Amino acid sequence: TFIFAIPSRIITILLASLFSFFEYSFGKFFSFWFDPFVSVFLSVPSLFIALIFAYFFGGGILVILLSIVVSDWAAVYESLQAKIREVKDSGYCIASELFGAGPFFVFKNHVLPELYFIQKNLFLTGIPSVIMTLSLFSYLGIELSSEFFGPGLGEQISFSKDFFMKSPLSLLVPVLGI
Repeated sequence: TFIFAIPSRIITILLASLFSFFEYSFGKFFSFWFDPFVSVFLSVPSLFIALIFAYFFGGGILVILLSIVVSDWAAVYESLQAKIREVKDSGYCIASELFGAGPFFVFKNHVLPELYFIQKNLFLTGIPSVIMTLSLFSYLGIELSSEFFGPGLGEQISFSKDFFMKSPLSLLVPVLGI
């Protein structure tokens, strides 16, 4: 489960950071076209988006990773945008722009260091939701290459549901293990 969760979360944060950089660099033009797109992704539950993506493109490792990235990027983007709006109005960014610094320089030297802590927090707090999405996928039978990596959390729960009445711990131990 962690083999899928960690890379998908890293890719999600990198993609949202890239979109944040484009929004910072191109400003109103990029925001005019991109913000409605983000609003649509935020209005639909992320698990629903992931399931629809997996349904249309089938199973497999790459599709599952991409479905998680597609379902979570908008929330990460909005969190990063909130921090960028806060930093963009700070004195040192305004002073850099007044002294002739371009958007790339200001983003690299002033905004990006401020984003590090929020990116770290988004990574750590997003791992459980990715694990639960992966568990739901494996519980529903969406293929995650279990023959190579072993059964996922959802498959373990699915297998243990038959034994739950005899041994309730058979359902709780995989969850506690993760």
